[in-house]
Amino acid sequence: MMMEKQLGAAAASSWEQQQLNLPRLQTKQKQKQQQQQVVDSSQSLDQPDLEPLTPIGSMFLNPEMEFYGFCVIGFQNLVDLEELKQTLRNTLLKQKYFSSIVKKNKRGAAMWVPLRHVDMDALVFEPSGISEAEMAAPGFVDNYVADLATALPLSLTRPLWECHVLNGTSGSNATAHAIFRMHHCLGDGISVMSLVFASTRQTANPEKQPSIRAAGGRKSKKQEIPYDDQKHHQQQQQQRIFTCSVLGNKLFAWWNRVLGAATPLATLIWVKDSNTVLRPSAGGGGGGGSNVILPAGLSLQRQPKRLAHATLNLDDMRVVKNAVGGTVNDVFLAMLDASLHRYLQNHYHKELHPPDHMGMQTLRENYGGVCQAKKASSKVKKLRVRTALMENTRELGGLQELPAMMEKGSKVRWGNCIGFSIFQFSLKCFSDPLDLVRAAVKEGNRIKAFRQGHFAFWFGTLLSQCGLSHLSKTLFLRAMTQTSLLVSNLPGPVEQIMLGNNPIVHMFPVVAGIPQSMCVYMQSYVGKVTLVVMSAKHIIRDPEKITQYCIDALEEMKLAALSLKV
Repeated sequence: MMMEKQLGAAAASSWEQQQLNLPRLQTKQKQKQQQQQVVDSSQSLDQPDLEPLTPIGSMFLNPEMEFYGFCVIGFQNLVDLEELKQTLRNTLLKQKYFSSIVKKNKRGAAMWVPLRHVDMDALVFEPSGISEAEMAAPGFVDNYVADLATALPLSLTRPLWECHVLNGTSGSNATAHAIFRMHHCLGDGISVMSLVFASTRQTANPEKQPSIRAAGGRKSKKQEIPYDDQKHHQQQQQQRIFTCSVLGNKLFAWWNRVLGAATPLATLIWVKDSNTVLRPSAGGGGGGGSNVILPAGLSLQRQPKRLAHATLNLDDMRVVKNAVGGTVNDVFLAMLDASLHRYLQNHYHKELHPPDHMGMQTLRENYGGVCQAKKASSKVKKLRVRTALMENTRELGGLQELPAMMEKGSKVRWGNCIGFSIFQFSLKCFSDPLDLVRAAVKEGNRIKAFRQGHFAFWFGTLLSQCGLSHLSKTLFLRAMTQTSLLVSNLPGPVEQIMLGNNPIVHMFPVVAGIPQSMCVYMQSYVGKVTLVVMSAKHIIRDPEKITQYCIDALEEMKLAALSLKV
């Protein structure tokens, strides 16, 4: 099994040395790249029919922002490599961006240049040199994706995606996995998932594509003021009350917008998260009592990674969100809040909560112990831990039909239409687990009042269109490095689907290259939710604890929600 060696001072002097930990993977990758046929150099890059990259897509070509998205798909049966290639020829390659390369014209603008022929053998392959025992080992897929997250960048002389096929894997009832690695300039998570939908069919009805459910939201109760024709004075009084209420709501909304605008601006200028075990200090060591020693010569984006994932029940999350009138995303953030609180408590106060005996304790028992230790509780409560919460900025939320995304002037256009909001975790001790969800709902409402994600996307696009893409990139990285982690939530199919003739058991996304020590992702699929945590190996060595604490938090919240109905 491909595992990194212990990094020493001499072994971590450069990024290229880091790649020696994946010799078999990189050798196979280079051999495949040599077979790739490149576009005819006589083709003019100034042709009017060539499509330029979007401003945000061009920004992802910068070496400091070279992000890669991963879509990990688990299959019920072994994957027939030739059948998969043919399926992708008939689906994926029909999307023009996946059969094109990126070249710059004389003006320096990056353009999509279609290839006359795409060598699928260079893009879809099984890695060599891996034994059956290694492939079937527990955690192999997680380790493989973590290793691939720091692999060499894809060459611009070939389509900016590839698929690694792993046959004979174990875990999650999947006997095989396909790991799609895609450059982020191809599109964001919504675009990629919509393309996956278009490439698959329902298992129960192979003639139909997967159903796309509209994005949900909070249920608002609209109250109507009664209008009484017979009592004119009562009508006027009610009208005055209604007018004052509307004015008050508008003033409150504008005040929230002012506060919402101040948050990202303050983050860019001076406000940063506390130095904790989740976020190393600028000096290279982890703050707040952490003894982290980072390898020299490696940026945080290129640090070795660790990955852990867990499966949750979507119905449990719906029970909780219905109890407080929030959304599934609110429950997700509340679970993560509880998990980080518990993780920090365990790290800083091991004498109160020995790690070896914490696994089966409930959050309520844990919170009770923490509350009795006032000194420990106040220390964690004073920490500032925030996340960059990725948002879809399209006018219509959720997944969309692929033809609609490809239309010119579409409201749900293909590409990178993402912004980010700054969400602060409470890290407080609550006797009622549902109070964490209520706190997440309150913070989410405050963020949505200003639409931070839409503003960030609009401002970044404006700078890039004005030729200030370098400034846009600098501001984005600045905001990311001032926070502790990144969080993303993607909707998935509501019924089981298959790619080719092979049913899909589970799927989850990952993004590599993020300048934070930890990223958390959530993907729904057929009534289940896959929770994924990827962390920098030398900073957060045990991401599986984060996932386990989220599971415990959801169980506590569900029990509290069910008790309200009794």
